[in-house]
Amino acid sequence: MQEWREHYSGGSAEAEYREFQKLAQDIMLAQLKSRTAAKLQRIDRAFHAKATLALDGAELRFLDTLPPI
Repeated sequence: MQEWREHYSGGSAEAEYREFQKLAQDIMLAQLKSRTAAKLQRIDRAFHAKATLALDGAELRFLDTLPPI
């Protein structure tokens, strides 16, 4: 197995942080536009938890020893 190493998007922790900040701003702007277009005071489920994971080059493997369902 290869040793795990962390790689930051943008090349550094600071650059990755800025990318996340930009994504958060874009999400909030999209919510504002949606709320304005719908003429609502708020959007109830705008920021509820979602199980989302994005990986590049990942591989899902199962043990051969898992019992059948």
